[in-house]
Amino acid sequence: MRLAALLTLILALFAVPCGAVNLPITAQQVTASAAGAASVQTDAAIVTTAALTTAAGATYTLTLASPAITPNSLVMASVGNGTNTAGTPNLASVTAGTASVVIVVQNIHSANSFNGTIELNVIIFN
Repeated sequence: MRLAALLTLILALFAVPCGAVNLPITAQQVTASAAGAASVQTDAAIVTTAALTTAAGATYTLTLASPAITPNSLVMASVGNGTNTAGTPNLASVTAGTASVVIVVQNIHSANSFNGTIELNVIIFN
């Protein structure tokens, strides 16, 4: 069932119609604090950051707390623009720990800073 949920999430992230593979998955939608922290109680989340001004080449770090996460968890994440229209968000690292995961997003644009929110889609497997 978890593999099917992963497939459904991946297809949803890339806007691919799921057809017969359309299995239910519940993602908790949360907003990260200005300090880059959020908390969820589910195995999947859509996290919207506070408005960011991360400079070109710099990083933004999100710490996502969840009782479902262990150091051995497989945490998959993707990043995209929320209201941001400048800069280029790129997933740099995802590091699971005890009850939290640290996700680092780098602005890989050569000159532009972020100018709004970004969204992180996260799913946790144990």
